Amino acid sequence: RHLIMSHNETIDGTNPRGDASPVSSIDTVPVKLKWSKRVYDNVLSIRPGSLSDAFKEEVRALTGVPPERQKLLCRGAWKGPLPDGTPFGTADEIQSAAKKGSLAVTLIGSADAAPEAPKERTRFVEDVTPEERAAAEAEAEARAAESAEGMITAIQRPPLHRRDDNGKAGMYQYNRMVTGLPQRQMEDLLRERRTDAEASGEGEGVGGGALRGEVVMTLGLELRRAYVNDLAVLPDGTLVSGLDDSHVQLWRHGELVEDVVHEGVLPGVEGGVEALASFPSRGLNSGGTPDAAFASGGRACVRIWTAEGECMGAFPFPAGTTPNPIVAMDLGEGTNSVFAVAAGFRVTRSPNPGAFALAPADEEGRRRRAQAQAEEVEMQRALFHTSCSVRVWIVGPGALVPAGSLFTLEPNGSDVAAPVSSMAVVSDQYGQFKSLVCGDQAGGLRLWECDQTRSLQWNNAALLRLCSHEPAAGTVSVICMEPLDGGLLAVSTDIMPPQQAISQEGVATASNVALPIPVASAVFIVDVLSRSVNVVLNGHKDAVRCMCPLPGGGLATGGGKLDATVRIWGKEQVCASSSQHKNNEGEGKEENSKVPQAFSDSAVLEKMGFVFALKSIPDSKPMSKLFALAGARYNVVRICL
Repeated sequence: RHLIMSHNETIDGTNPRGDASPVSSIDTVPVKLKWSKRVYDNVLSIRPGSLSDAFKEEVRALTGVPPERQKLLCRGAWKGPLPDGTPFGTADEIQSAAKKGSLAVTLIGSADAAPEAPKERTRFVEDVTPEERAAAEAEAEARAAESAEGMITAIQRPPLHRRDDNGKAGMYQYNRMVTGLPQRQMEDLLRERRTDAEASGEGEGVGGGALRGEVVMTLGLELRRAYVNDLAVLPDGTLVSGLDDSHVQLWRHGELVEDVVHEGVLPGVEGGVEALASFPSRGLNSGGTPDAAFASGGRACVRIWTAEGECMGAFPFPAGTTPNPIVAMDLGEGTNSVFAVAAGFRVTRSPNPGAFALAPADEEGRRRRAQAQAEEVEMQRALFHTSCSVRVWIVGPGALVPAGSLFTLEPNGSDVAAPVSSMAVVSDQYGQFKSLVCGDQAGGLRLWECDQTRSLQWNNAALLRLCSHEPAAGTVSVICMEPLDGGLLAVSTDIMPPQQAISQEGVATASNVALPIPVASAVFIVDVLSRSVNVVLNGHKDAVRCMCPLPGGGLATGGGKLDATVRIWGKEQVCASSSQHKNNEGEGKEENSKVPQAFSDSAVLEKMGFVFALKSIPDSKPMSKLFALAGARYNVVRICL
C-alpha cells in the first residue's frame, strides 16, 4: 500500500503541536523525488523538525526501496546521503533549499531483493591443494567427455581443449611437427561413422561405419631425411614411430610428447629403428615402478621403454645381426603376468665380393687365402643358422623365471631351415597366449608353445608349410603376419627371387603340415588351430608389405610400391569359412579337401598411398568401436578416419 502524506498532516496524523487539530501547509515542504528515470512530483513532503527515519519510510512505501539501501541526496538541504535518525531543520532552512516551491531529492537504490551471502566460503586458487585441483580437473574432463565424440588419444585433444581451434576452417598447422584438420571436424567424421553404423545395425569398421579415407592429421616433418620404419600403439592410445635415424617418437593429443634415441650397445654399430612392439598392458607393477610399455629393435640390440620414453634396459645381439622382426607378449594367465619380447635376426654383415679377387703369388699366400675363405664360409653359415632362430627375453614381472632370462628357439634338425621374416602371437578365444608363430623365407609357419608349468619351457609344436599350386611360382616367402581373433592368422606371401630362393625339400616329419595355396602372392587367412587356409585376399597389384587388424573384425592391407594403395577387408570376408571340395580319384575312391574362399573386391583408401607400416588406433571411450588408421609413409605418419 502506497502511503501518500498530504500537506496538512504528518505520518501519525497529528499537527506539530502534538494535538489532533489540523496543520497548515506552511508546516510541510513538498518534495520532488527523482529515482532512476521516474519522477514523483509533490507526492511526498518533509515536516520541519521531524526525523529522517519517517521520511525514509515514506520513500519505501512509495518506491519499495528499503531504508538500508536508500541513498537520498539533496543539494543545499543536507550534505551527502541523508543519515538515519537525523532531524530536519526549520521551515525557513528547508524552504531556502527548495527551488520553485519544492525540494529536489534524488534517490539512489534498488528495490530488488538483496543477494544472499554465499553459503560456502570463497576459495582461491592459492588455497586449493594439488589433489583437490586434480580431482576438479578430472571431474570437468569427465563431464566434457560425456558429450564429446570419440577419444582417439593420438590425434584428439582432451574434450575441454577441443574448441581452441574453432576459428579454423580446414587443414592447418597445429605446431612445427603436426598438421591436421580442426578438432570439431574430426568429431563430425566420427559422429557420421557412428551414426551410419547404428543405422545399418553393424559395428564400426564394416558396413556403414567404414573408414571415410580422409587424412585428418600428418605427424612428422615432410623434409626430414629419416624414414619411418615401423609403428606401435600403446594401450592408452599413444602412437609410437621408429625412424631409420634411431629416433623413437611418441605422439599424444596431436603433439610430439617424447623424442628419444635408440642407441646401440656395441660400439661402432650403425643403423636405425627397424621394428617396434607394444606390450599388452601398462601402468605400475607390484613394486611401484612403471611397467614396460613397448620395445624397439635396431642397431644390434632390443631396448625396453616405459610409456614416458624412459629406457628400462637393453638386450644385445651378436655382431653382424640386428633384431627384426620383434613381438611383445604376455605369457602369464590371469594375474600372473609374465612380459616377454621375442626377436628374430636379420643379417647385416655381407661378404666382401672383392676380398679374394687377387690371386696369391706363393704357397703361403694361397694357404692364408684358403683359410680366410673357409672362415668366411663358416661365418656366413653361422649367421644363416642364427637368422633361422628366435630369442625370447623375459622382461618381467614373473614368478616362474627371473627377469632377463633368455630362451633360444631353434628349428629341428630334420626340418627345412630358413631365415625368420615375420612373427605373430596367436591367442585363443579368451585372449590367452596360445603360440608364437614364426614365418620364414621358405613359406614356413613354425608354431612354438610355452609350457607355463615347467619354468616357461618352449616346445616346437608344428611346422606349417605354404605351398603354391602355380607351376612356375618358385619359393613362397612370408612377408608379414598379423594375428586375428579366434586363432586366425593373416599371412602375406610373395615369390622369393631365384638368387635368394631356399629349397623347400626336406625330410618329412609328423609336425610338418603342407598348406596348399592357389597363388603365390596374396594374403591368406590361416586357421592355426585347425591347420587350414580359410580365405584368400587377392586384390593388390603388388605384394602386401604391411597389415593390421581392425577393431570391427576387418583387416587393413598395404600393397607394395607398384600398388601404392591401402585396402580395407570386411569382417565377413576375413572370417569366412573354407568350403568342402570332393575329389573323385578312380572308381570308388573319394577324398575331401577344404577349398579357401577367394575375395578381390574391397574398399580402397587411395589417399594413404604407399606405406611401410599400418596400425589401428582405437577409441579409448568405453563400448566404442571407432578407430583411426595410421600409416607410415616415407618420413611422416598419415592418419585417416
